[in-house]
Amino acid sequence: MEHQPQKQRINHPYNAADVLSRVFFCYAIKLLKGGYQKTFTEDDLYEVPPAFKAKKLRCNLEREWNSKNGIIFIIGKYFGLCYLSLGLMKFLADTIFTIVQPNIVEKLLSYFSAKETNKFHVVLYVVLMIIFNLLQTIFSHNYFLFLKGLNIKVRTTLLSFTYRRILTLTFVHTDDISIGRIITLFTKDVQVIENFIDCGNELWIAPIRLLTISYILYRKAGPLILIIIFFLTLMVPIQGLIAENVTHQKTQMLQQTDKRLQTTQETLTQIGTTNIDPEDCLDAICNIRRKEVQTIHKLFYLKAFGLTVADVVTRGSLYAFLVVYTLFGYSMTIDTLLSIISCFSTLSESFGTLFPQAVCQAAELMAIIRRFETFFDDVERHRKTEDQAAKIYVKKFKIHKGLTWLPDLPNCKRDIFVSALLKACMTENKNLSYASQKPWLFSSTIRQNIVFREKYEDNRYQKVLEVCKLFENLELLKDRDSTMVVNDGRNLDKSFKTKINIARTIYRQSQVYFFDDCLTEFGDDTSDLISNWHKFLQDKIVIFATHTCSSLQENDKCIGKAGNIFDDEIYELGDTQSLENEECKLIIENPKNQMTFEDNINSKKVAFKIYQKYLSLGGSVVLLLVIFSMFLLFEIEKTYVDNLITLWIYLEESTNITHKLNETSSQESQKSLFQVYGIMTIAIEATMFTNFLICFVFTKKVSIRLHRMVFKSIVYFPVECFERVFLGNILNRLSKDLSIIDESIIFVYRDLLQIFLEVLGFIILMSHIGGFSLLPLGLLLCVLVILRGWCLHSLRNLRRLEASTRSTILDYIYSTLNGLATISASQVQEKLQNEFEQHLDLNNSSYFTFQCLVKSFAFLIDLVCAGYVTIIVIILLTVDNAHQLFGDGSLVLTHIIVLIELFKRGFYKWTELETEMIALERILEYVKVDEKCKKRIMDNNVNNERMAFANNCFTEEHAEKRKLYET
Repeated sequence: MEHQPQKQRINHPYNAADVLSRVFFCYAIKLLKGGYQKTFTEDDLYEVPPAFKAKKLRCNLEREWNSKNGIIFIIGKYFGLCYLSLGLMKFLADTIFTIVQPNIVEKLLSYFSAKETNKFHVVLYVVLMIIFNLLQTIFSHNYFLFLKGLNIKVRTTLLSFTYRRILTLTFVHTDDISIGRIITLFTKDVQVIENFIDCGNELWIAPIRLLTISYILYRKAGPLILIIIFFLTLMVPIQGLIAENVTHQKTQMLQQTDKRLQTTQETLTQIGTTNIDPEDCLDAICNIRRKEVQTIHKLFYLKAFGLTVADVVTRGSLYAFLVVYTLFGYSMTIDTLLSIISCFSTLSESFGTLFPQAVCQAAELMAIIRRFETFFDDVERHRKTEDQAAKIYVKKFKIHKGLTWLPDLPNCKRDIFVSALLKACMTENKNLSYASQKPWLFSSTIRQNIVFREKYEDNRYQKVLEVCKLFENLELLKDRDSTMVVNDGRNLDKSFKTKINIARTIYRQSQVYFFDDCLTEFGDDTSDLISNWHKFLQDKIVIFATHTCSSLQENDKCIGKAGNIFDDEIYELGDTQSLENEECKLIIENPKNQMTFEDNINSKKVAFKIYQKYLSLGGSVVLLLVIFSMFLLFEIEKTYVDNLITLWIYLEESTNITHKLNETSSQESQKSLFQVYGIMTIAIEATMFTNFLICFVFTKKVSIRLHRMVFKSIVYFPVECFERVFLGNILNRLSKDLSIIDESIIFVYRDLLQIFLEVLGFIILMSHIGGFSLLPLGLLLCVLVILRGWCLHSLRNLRRLEASTRSTILDYIYSTLNGLATISASQVQEKLQNEFEQHLDLNNSSYFTFQCLVKSFAFLIDLVCAGYVTIIVIILLTVDNAHQLFGDGSLVLTHIIVLIELFKRGFYKWTELETEMIALERILEYVKVDEKCKKRIMDNNVNNERMAFANNCFTEEHAEKRKLYET
């Protein structure tokens, strides 16, 4: 909340790039080179592209919200057409690539099997393969980058509008508008929106794909293909029931998160200020956390059940088709069977994986939309309540010129009275300066806290310091009024904070000054302070609410309990002369160039001990071996089932060749084969669901143990540590970073382990076909590892920077909620909204830059792999003795194509794992921070040579009255 001009940033490379540079990610080369040469900081971040500007997006939603339209309608109006257009392009592209690419590969394979001898045709197929691989690479990565950009727009629109609604309040209502609830909306809720945008189009693409492929299969296999369609349509109502339960569980889980974060915030603000038992706080919050994790895993079980059901239905449909096909004695060519199995594979991916995920994400999205709408309704309800109460209460008294006392104002009516003053001042177009009962300080310098969005006048500023007797306090500080205020002034004593709070009120040039019982921390100096204010604020309306009138003078006015004033001179608000609007320079410099919100940003690798810590938190070595064994068993079963299908195709081909000679033996073999296939299908589904359960048990242990470990470290922080650690940083780690550990990392580990086992199986298989073919694969791996290391340097840096800018946003929200009354009185809502949107734009810039580099890295990986496949094909076609070196050309090419796809997925997941593990790294920073803090405090004392024991207190009675100032 510093009053500083917006920093002029360099135009984003993506925004400055031309069309070709965007399509081929050429602009990312500059980003990668710059990130590799030095560490990105906040000063190095680019200007966010205009399409992602928070102010513009928020205004659209605000305009539609005033029309009483729902969030779904508004988001659909502004972003729905773009989203559906992207989905349509993806559907058309996937359809073309799915039809064309297998045919091209089939033609190339026919050359190696001597079915195709025309060299010109083979060269044409190679050229077409290169072109289609390049087109697919360009489209897929640009498509996902557009989706990320759309996610930024939707997320920014909701967050900026949410902050706008908060600023309409005069006071925070902790019952339903708590900091815990707001932080959850800003971290976990918006993540659901991103997840839905990534896969939401599958809700309509999957049914259309089913109809399209069904028509193709009907032309090839006749009416029997309706069996597959019947089984797949059975899955839709089952997924609907699962989605209903997912919505309910997601709502419960987020409510538990709200409660945990709210309790955490309350505990952290009490540490060092009240006498609390850390163990009691630890147990209470860990109990809430345990309930939250249990709800998370109920949600996991529902999703796992949905995926398992979908896989059972898709595999069962193929099994039913093959059984009926055999029983009715149908026969078809081997090409037709291969085509049916290929089409079924596409349906299996769509309806067995993507569609269930999209349904669950849509169910979670509905829960999120309801939470946002409920929050906005609660804000509007409280705002109307404040306005109505103020209209009633303002009629019970009249404001008079001079110092007016307001004794014995009930706490239940204090908020109403302030709202009434605000309304009266706004009606008469007059300014109100307000000093809250509890001092409100935000994270900035002491000078910025006093001036607070006003023009800086040195004479007035020095006079205010003298009136509030602040010079004696500032003399104790090394940086005087440039000292940073941390976490509501945790590094200052209570009387010092009260003086700053009052100084801000007096410094503001207003017609009305209201002091809300803000001198409870003072003793004998109270009368002198009030006398100083009275002289400084002559001819102003000054209202002082207090529980005692000991300082009431003869010429002061007093409002009684009935609300009547005992004085015959009534002051009219409209009679006050307007203040002179002098042009003074703004405070734009920070003497020490201190960051208001500081976080650890670097490009270092995630230490191996971080991975070890994650695995150790999840359980023993035995559990890890069980997980590995189950995944290995799943891969073996899946490979065995694929071999059964291959064997069935071989038997069918043999039957067609022999023209039903030994027909009885063939039918018996097929019957036995189908029995084994059915048993193995059941075994695969059982193993798959067991894998899910074991992984969920593992991540459940990690979630509970990690939270207890880090929170135990935090509650036992020395009080001095809270003078250096911002509350926003802690809440960010305990919300967003912890949610990544809870809900994301285990699936990345799972996918990576599965890919590793598949790659290992193919390498073993290729070593039997032709061992020399592994040498080029080794070279490819070296190139990919080097490329990954070069790109990952910038990705880690931007990931940490994005998390750091998110901490700034959360701390800003926390400061806003604590000072709503002062903000409303100062009428700086629009300025704070602009400032918040600047922070939001900065976070969007880091996030979008990170996503640009992620897609650029994936694009480079795809180009390298496509080039490798092209080189292998050319070698197989041009080198005479290639079959002696690599083995059978068709087998080698088939396995290399599959293996390259696994390599690409594996490197994506490997990179994603390291960037996601940064969340765990950030959380573990606070596990040992208490020891580091103690050491730093001792080092500072030794360096400053000020370890004097004369000012130390050793009795409980005086311990709370003394405060250690860092000098």
